[in-house]
Amino acid sequence: MTDWEEGISVIGKVSHKVAGMVSGKLAARHQQMVRHPPRVSIMEWLDWQPVRGSDVTLSDQLVAWVQQALHFRYRGGSRLPSVRRLAQSAGVSTHTVVAAYDKLMALGLVESRPGSGFFVRVRSPRRLRSESLHVEKNEPRKIDVNWMLNSFMGQSDSAGIPRQWLDNEMILAALRQVSRSAGSNLLGYGHSHGYRPLRQHIAGQLEDSGIQADPDTQLLLCSGVTQALDLLLRHWLRPGDAVVVEDPAWYLLFARLAVVDVRVLSVPRRADGPDLAVLEQLAREHRPRLVILNTVVHNPTGFSLSPAVAHGILTLAQTWDFHIIEDDTYSELHANPACRLAQLDQLNRVTLVGGYSKVMAAGLRVAYMAAAPELLQALVNLKMLAGL
Repeated sequence: MTDWEEGISVIGKVSHKVAGMVSGKLAARHQQMVRHPPRVSIMEWLDWQPVRGSDVTLSDQLVAWVQQALHFRYRGGSRLPSVRRLAQSAGVSTHTVVAAYDKLMALGLVESRPGSGFFVRVRSPRRLRSESLHVEKNEPRKIDVNWMLNSFMGQSDSAGIPRQWLDNEMILAALRQVSRSAGSNLLGYGHSHGYRPLRQHIAGQLEDSGIQADPDTQLLLCSGVTQALDLLLRHWLRPGDAVVVEDPAWYLLFARLAVVDVRVLSVPRRADGPDLAVLEQLAREHRPRLVILNTVVHNPTGFSLSPAVAHGILTLAQTWDFHIIEDDTYSELHANPACRLAQLDQLNRVTLVGGYSKVMAAGLRVAYMAAAPELLQALVNLKMLAGL
């Protein structure tokens, strides 16, 4: 069973080859562990060594090792080796180990004790039994999102793309040009929909992708994709409503939905898109108001939607009367023209959300929404109430 927590912590799927290698080596040592449990470090009996040349990143391999180990013997309080020690013994960088420990802490498997190091998190047997018995199907588990955000914001490479891929000089030159030509425009509030020349440019880009969006009535600029999603959630959802998200999905989305106090249901994400059979079952049983999908270069798997699944999703939306938020954040990273729901639906039941943080600069916070005119005006009103 695909665990939602693994989905948000491991970028891409951990291959069966790595998982099999982990299970085999751990099973061979299981009896020895039972007789002689680790006294100092859980990693001493793991003896982790990375698989070079694998599609799975080194940090994700380490996460997989620990997760597999805890299935055999969950020894709370066991001390993990220091970052430097593990990096030296495995022949990897300290950054790799830090990234793995961060993910393990986000999953609630490991905790950091200031001045002492990293330890397997201690949880009471009663709580463990309760979790194993009462986790509802299609209901994602909880993680410490605030901790993940604080850790994420503190990293120099937190934008997710290597800095050498970004054109720093181009951005700086553009900022200098804007500062010279802005004049008195900086002294006013600007248009409620956002800077019109930029909306016109975005409309042209969308038209090239087969999506018709009028820059004056169907496009709204936002301060990042997070704000765009926040406005949409506040418009569509009320406490107790059902909303469907993908498993795995962007971890911040789950925390934002918790604030709205809605019923969050998950549909497994496959290589060609969400599982249509599960989505139909959820739609029939729970009648969700909203389905949120990351169609192109899905985070974290990297897969993109197939045309067949796209048509199936829109058919279900029509049948069961739900709206779709299409998160298009990563589409600029797709090498070829990709299938989008908004292209097939033309902004009828689909609202497209996109941005430029991933391809330009995370700090610029420029995003947009493309929606039907009536819906867009309601979103403009919400945005004005939230902050000019």
